Amino acid sequence: MDKNQIKILIAEGKTESALDEIINNIQYIKNGDSKNDFIVQMSRFKRIMRDKRLGIDSSENINVSLNQITVSVLDMLDDIEFQFNGSGKGPDPSDRKSRYRINEMNFDVIYSDITEVDSEVVVSSDDSHLTMSGGVSKAIRLKAGTQLVEETKKHIPVKLGGVAVTSAGQMNAKYIFHGITIDKDSGTHANEQVVASIVNNALRLADSLGIKKITFPALATGSANFAFEKAAKTMTHSISDYLQKEDTQIESVVLCLYSREGKPTSDLKIFYEQAVGLASIRAQSNKLDALLGEFKDVLSKRGMNDLVTEVDDLKERILESSVEIASHEQDNDIFTDSDQSLVQELSSKVNRFSLVAPTNLENEQQELIFTKTKLQGLYTILNIKQSQLNGYQIKKAKYVGQTVPEELTRAIADLIIEMEDIQNQVKEIKKMQLQLIE
Repeated sequence: MDKNQIKILIAEGKTESALDEIINNIQYIKNGDSKNDFIVQMSRFKRIMRDKRLGIDSSENINVSLNQITVSVLDMLDDIEFQFNGSGKGPDPSDRKSRYRINEMNFDVIYSDITEVDSEVVVSSDDSHLTMSGGVSKAIRLKAGTQLVEETKKHIPVKLGGVAVTSAGQMNAKYIFHGITIDKDSGTHANEQVVASIVNNALRLADSLGIKKITFPALATGSANFAFEKAAKTMTHSISDYLQKEDTQIESVVLCLYSREGKPTSDLKIFYEQAVGLASIRAQSNKLDALLGEFKDVLSKRGMNDLVTEVDDLKERILESSVEIASHEQDNDIFTDSDQSLVQELSSKVNRFSLVAPTNLENEQQELIFTKTKLQGLYTILNIKQSQLNGYQIKKAKYVGQTVPEELTRAIADLIIEMEDIQNQVKEIKKMQLQLIE
């Protein structure tokens, strides 16, 4: 489908269908707004149209007519040049990006050439002599230039599981962190403990250097022959556990994936996306659980027993969902199950809690604890929704060369709108926090 076909849909009065096509299948924009900004705007138009169709009035749609939306969409289409993946014929798996939130930090999974990623730190996977002779380390050496080779000589040898820090040469980064996955002298290769050591050493070094963004490859899955399934679980657990810390300065951790011979891109990316989803929900739920305990103390002192019961119930749901996540980590399929899973129940329960508004809190400090708890609850919901979205996108990816079922297309579009609504709630709560702090 091209721009003219989109306009035909709109002319036929099928603007919502046209918006679904744009939201789900646009590949890139050559000029004008960024792809994400454009999709958010299209999702907003779709939400307004849906609400008007259902007779739901809101401050957002009360002064907007369907005709105005149609005109706006047509104007925006005229102002940009874009390309589709193929009108519902299955998306390019490399075009997907998954973002999770842990505490206040982003945890992203992308598919890209790591030498082209914009990041303060890029982590490499190498041997103890820093030969940079294969896989990601070779790609980094070729991109960074001879300066990097000379600089690494100062660090040789590096122990297995250790990290050597160098500049990034000609790459668009400040530092390269060389994680050692092969001991060249003994022939020992990385295992779970080694990969976890590299991740934790790299994150600690990043914090000591005041780094805000760090990008990892799929460590040890090349020459070190470490199974990518084990690497995914080890890395995502280590990263998500680290990001729960209150004293970290890191704002963004990225897992950057690239296809390897014998490992289909779709399999690699899907497994890492789901592993990150599981780890992020577990970590963020733990964070929410701790804050709920703190908030429960406030409620108990104020004699607000109904809310204490609500908090206890939510804490019980968190425990149950954690057990479910642990039981599904082996097969990594929690989000392809029925929507009635305990994790989905947790999402609904957290959503109801986020609507609670106690009116007799004692002081601003107690209000701050409450808003912080609500914020972490919304982050938990976003992680669950992101994992649901991944599940839908994985299903959609199976329809390569075929028409994607309309119900699946609409489910993806509706979920994007839901996530945007939650993001708006996050913004409002952050505003409240700033007012309480000032």
